[in-house]
Amino acid sequence: MFSKNFKQLLSGTFKMGLLSLCAVLIVQITACQAPQPSENSPTPNLPFVPVYREKIYLEGYQDWIRLSFSPNSRYLATASGKGIVRLWQIPTELPYHHQKKAYTGKPLAVLQGHNNQVSVVNFDPSSQYLVTSDWDGFVRLWNISGDLQWASREYRDRINSADFSPNEKVILSASYSKGIRLTDWSGKPLATLQDEDKIFQAVFSPDGQIIAAASRDGAARLWNLSGELLATLEGHSAPVNRVRFSPDGKFILTSSSDGTARLWSVAGQFLVAIPAAKGRDHDAQFSPDGQSILTISGDGHRVSLWSLSGKNLMELPTQENLITEIGFSPDGKKVVTATDNGIVILWDRAGQQVSVFSGHQSYISEIAFSPNGQYLATASHDGTIRLWDLSDIPTRQ
Repeated sequence: MFSKNFKQLLSGTFKMGLLSLCAVLIVQITACQAPQPSENSPTPNLPFVPVYREKIYLEGYQDWIRLSFSPNSRYLATASGKGIVRLWQIPTELPYHHQKKAYTGKPLAVLQGHNNQVSVVNFDPSSQYLVTSDWDGFVRLWNISGDLQWASREYRDRINSADFSPNEKVILSASYSKGIRLTDWSGKPLATLQDEDKIFQAVFSPDGQIIAAASRDGAARLWNLSGELLATLEGHSAPVNRVRFSPDGKFILTSSSDGTARLWSVAGQFLVAIPAAKGRDHDAQFSPDGQSILTISGDGHRVSLWSLSGKNLMELPTQENLITEIGFSPDGKKVVTATDNGIVILWDRAGQQVSVFSGHQSYISEIAFSPNGQYLATASHDGTIRLWDLSDIPTRQ
């Protein structure tokens, strides 16, 4: 329950003034009430839950926006289509009781150097460094103060993956040039792996000893760090768009535009196919405990939860608008969906709506939970990124 004073703050002329502030400030944290759903709400048959939350508006971005939380949940990195990367420090306490004095956030650092769309931004396990890559084939390593450590042009076209090894100072990058490169933190090349076709994504296993790559030729391939091909996962009839390891490293999940997600053993043995949305670049995901799989299914308007044996465990209500992003909260107790009309909904594992986050005006292109579960960041084609505080979501009665 909200206090009487808090309700009064949201009433009358002040409420109107507060909503006006939200529309014009460039970078701001303030408290707003989510508007009531319109007739084209994605879930008109469900009760709408008003949400009073602080949001950081990072406006003025162009094209596709990338975002990433640091493992310690203290920083958020955002990247715009103009090649600019901004590093933000997350406030330790948001100003719930200072609505008349709007908090104005400033970037901790602005990382300049990329001249094209930034395709990836990721932090290292210690939260002290981040790696970025772009459509021109450049990889850059930065420290948390925004100082460039080194830059290298790994390829001549778009880099789709750039990440750190979980347990060693090794950086992986993969591109449309069919290649995967391993580099140490000084920028020294360690190994080059050559795929059969364009690579859409490459990732490390949780122990850092295996690399899995999703390829346009409909296969996923596994290598060791020496560049030895360990297995080829064949069976999809269309490009493999995404590949993920289970948290314990025992399984691999591939997502394809052929309308299926496929589960494999880490040795490369096919286990089960799970229905998914056909013809879309979706990302099937393991739950944090590794015991279930989340997919966008059907025509792209449903989300389903599956067991590792392929049994359907839960389906969320069909949404009117196309679902663009899905994800688990870090504790695995909640599921988030985002749509092409800017609506974000939080659900529990039973498929019950918890909260609705309304404010974006266009397609949600990326979402990310902070590792500590306190915040949800959402990026939209409306040119804004919003940071939502989940620490005091109203309880659904």
